[in-house]
Amino acid sequence: MALIRDTQSELDQEPAGNYWKYEREHIRKLWDAIQEAHEDIMEVPDTLAEHYETAKEAVRQIMVALADKDSRDKNSYEKIPLPRIQIPQFGRDYAAWTNVEKMQHLKTNLRVEASKLIQHLPISEANYNDVWLLLTNRYQNKRLLLSKQLDNIFNLPKIGPNAPDVHNP
Repeated sequence: MALIRDTQSELDQEPAGNYWKYEREHIRKLWDAIQEAHEDIMEVPDTLAEHYETAKEAVRQIMVALADKDSRDKNSYEKIPLPRIQIPQFGRDYAAWTNVEKMQHLKTNLRVEASKLIQHLPISEANYNDVWLLLTNRYQNKRLLLSKQLDNIFNLPKIGPNAPDVHNP
């Protein structure tokens, strides 16, 4: 913009006979400015490409370094000795067990239906009483237990007259 204003003021000061001379000079100056701007613009893609390649190489080097570090870390983890977990033995006084220990033994020794009944509760001090209540409500039903025992008694095989005498061997 400044170039156009300067050229305009020069034209205003010169006699009319030199108009075309100044006009040609003005166009040449504008053309030079356009060419310079064009060259600057054309350099940008090269510069961007160089920056891109530089950044790409830096990222590749970082990825290689991380991969090397990751493989070294994996190998070092394999060599760290872990402490053995001491699980309380059954010979220990049951009253001395914590609720967490009781729940751990309970959860690891339940099977099928009983295990499914408490599987949603994580092992913790607070959950042991809830687990115990769930299990006793489900499996300590006295009426159901008595009925099952009576069924077992009434379904025993009958002893016939040819059966061996169990009292006198």
